[in-house]
Amino acid sequence: MAKPKVDLEKRRQQKRDCERRRREKVRSNPEQYEKAKQQERERYYERKKQGKIKLIGEVSRREKKRLRKKWKEYKRSYNTNKKHVTRATQMLKRNTPPHTYQRSKRN
Repeated sequence: MAKPKVDLEKRRQQKRDCERRRREKVRSNPEQYEKAKQQERERYYERKKQGKIKLIGEVSRREKKRLRKKWKEYKRSYNTNKKHVTRATQMLKRNTPPHTYQRSKRN
């Protein structure tokens, strides 16, 4: 019997949170961070050597066109989202009243 979708989503979210905390912990320690970056670099070179990762110059013209179109779409959506966040932040700054500190009267 298949597991309920709610449980799967909950487990995935817990896993994401756990991984996020682990990455924050690694980033906080400079030595661990450098070691992790080095391991990731080595993993990238190994995958490139195995042919799992191809550079843009190593693919056909049709594949280049498809990849560049995909990159363009990603960039467009990224910039649109960034613009929306910036506008929302600016609107909040404009519409938020200034902070005033009131002193309580002491007798």
